[in-house]
Amino acid sequence: MTARELWRRLRAWRGRRRPRRQEQRRQAREQQLVLWGGPVEAGRVLAFSDAIFAIAITLLTINLEVRPGLHGAAFTSALHQLLPALGAYALSFLILGQLWLAHHRIFGVIARVDYVVLRRNLLFLGLIAIMPFPVRLLSDYHDRPLAVAVYALVFIL
Repeated sequence: MTARELWRRLRAWRGRRRPRRQEQRRQAREQQLVLWGGPVEAGRVLAFSDAIFAIAITLLTINLEVRPGLHGAAFTSALHQLLPALGAYALSFLILGQLWLAHHRIFGVIARVDYVVLRRNLLFLGLIAIMPFPVRLLSDYHDRPLAVAVYALVFIL
């Protein structure tokens, strides 16, 4: 068998193999559409994301509380003790607000969301949903470096 004949056979083999590979890819895409449902409209993702942000921001306020029935110095002392929680709330609200605005800017130019973007968005929203925990930790233990580090670490992620 000559080299020319070998090259001819190799091209013929590749020609038969390529359509098979394309067909396998097409079938995999169809199966993914059946399992996952295909791309999702960005508006639906944005509405879900808005709900997560709203819930997270609302949960930030749970730690803001002054016991009822206080008068005079006890009331003033309770307000003074609330200052770290108010500071943590204000800082977290500003950060979450900026993240929400950036999220809206990003999804404002996207029409449809595929599986990869949807999964990354869910991971991002998971980090947003956990935010009330480090805020509560920071407001309760504002004088402890580990609480500050946990707060900062969650926001960095």
